[in-house]
Amino acid sequence: MRAYNEQRTPHEQLRFYGFDGPLEMTGAASPRPALTALYDCLAAHLDLPWSRETLDELLGPDERWTDPAVTTDPTRSVGRTPEAKELRLIADDLRALLTAHLPDLTAIVSPDGWWRADLYARTAAGLLRYHAGMADTSGTRVGTLMCLRDAMMADNLDAIVGREALRGPTLAFAHTRHLQKDRSRWLLPEGWGPPAGRMLEWWSAGAIVGTRLGEQYAFAAITFGTRGSDVPQPDTLEGLLSSLPDARAVINPVRLAAVLDRKPAPRVPADHTYFPLDPATADQTDAIVFVRPPARGLH
Repeated sequence: MRAYNEQRTPHEQLRFYGFDGPLEMTGAASPRPALTALYDCLAAHLDLPWSRETLDELLGPDERWTDPAVTTDPTRSVGRTPEAKELRLIADDLRALLTAHLPDLTAIVSPDGWWRADLYARTAAGLLRYHAGMADTSGTRVGTLMCLRDAMMADNLDAIVGREALRGPTLAFAHTRHLQKDRSRWLLPEGWGPPAGRMLEWWSAGAIVGTRLGEQYAFAAITFGTRGSDVPQPDTLEGLLSSLPDARAVINPVRLAAVLDRKPAPRVPADHTYFPLDPATADQTDAIVFVRPPARGLH
C-alpha cells in the first residue's frame, strides 16, 4: 500500500478501512467514547437538553460494560438496565439531531469532522443495541448478537462506499464470512450458552450490502488452505486448491465446478474459530483467491 500510494496523488491513493464494530472477542466496548464524542460534536454548535454529567452518571464505570464474563453470562450485562435504556434514547435523539441539522453542520464542520460525527453516532447506537442483546437470557442470544454485529458492519460499509465512491480504490478489511453473499453459519460450541451444538445462521454484512447494491457488489473469497498445523484433507475444496502448482491463484468458481468430477467434501477444521470455504455455497462467490502460505505455516 505504501509503495502504491507514494506514486499517486491523494485523490488516487488506496484507502484502508477496518469496518467491524468494537465487539466480540473478550467482550464489547463501552459506549462512552463514541457517545461522548458525538455529544461534544453537537454541543459545540447546538443547545442540547442533556449535560455531560448526565451522560457520565448514566454510563457509570466502564468496567461494567467491558466485563469479559458477560460474553458467556448474560446476567452480568448492564445492557438492559434503566440507565442503558435511557442512553439508547439519548443516542437515538443525538443521531436524529445530527441529521436534522445537516445543512448547518456541513457549512461549519469539515467533511472529515462530519464523517467522524456520523461514525460516532452509528457506533454509539450499535454498541448500546449490542449490549442490550448481550443481556438477553434466551436461547436465541448468540444468534441475535451475530445478526446485530453484521448489521452494524453493513451500515459501516455503506458509509464507506458513500464516502469513497468518487475517489480512488478502497480496501475494506474483514473476514470472508462477513463479506460473503450467502448466510453465515456457525456451530455453537460449549460454553456459549444453550443449546450447545446448535447451528446458528444469519445474514452477513456482505449479503446485506449486496442486496442494496445489486450487481455492483462482487465478493472474492480468500483462503490460505493450511492454517498452522491444520492441513486440509485432499478431498476438501481447500485441499484441492492446495494441490495447485502455483502458490497464488484467482479461480472462477463456476469453471472450477465444471472441471471437477465430484463435489468437494466440507472441511472440519481442528479449531472451531477457523471458518473454511464452504463448497456448498461456492457458486455464490464471484472469485476465489488462493494464497499458499510459506513452509513455516501461517498463524
